Amino acid sequence: GFGLLEIGFLMNAVVLGGAICQLPLGMASDWLGRTRLIVLTAAVNLSLALLMAYPGLPDAVFYATMFFYGGSSLTLYAVCAAEANDKSSLSRVQLAALLLLMNGAGSALGPLVTGLLAEITPAAMFITAALSMAVLIIVPVFQRPSTTAEIVPFPTPPSHEELDRAA
Repeated sequence: GFGLLEIGFLMNAVVLGGAICQLPLGMASDWLGRTRLIVLTAAVNLSLALLMAYPGLPDAVFYATMFFYGGSSLTLYAVCAAEANDKSSLSRVQLAALLLLMNGAGSALGPLVTGLLAEITPAAMFITAALSMAVLIIVPVFQRPSTTAEIVPFPTPPSHEELDRAA
């Protein structure tokens, strides 16, 4: 069991990992593809959740794992939302409402499932996270290829030299 100070450090590690990984994973989604990145990130997240479920994990390893867990889990919503915006025929407002509704449903069901599993194992939170990541890995297998959106990359911005010559 962790004390209040250790729990604060753990939460800090999770949030810091999520903040630091936003930009690199966002850039990775451009060259790897969002669906592949979602599956890869979910697989990393599933592995980390299973590792954290191990009761004999040393504290330093647990803190590091929580950092990377935050990096892989807190970035998923943004990548999934971008993928949904690219593939959906709904308006942006309708899609945002649907994403918020689904996020709220998961926020309500997650603690319920975790609470039920907590009666069986103290690693319930990590097992619930691993199960939800398994869904993110499996769903793309059954998805139809999308033809609704054509992704057009942003143009490369001009260099400083090009801007100086134009002035």
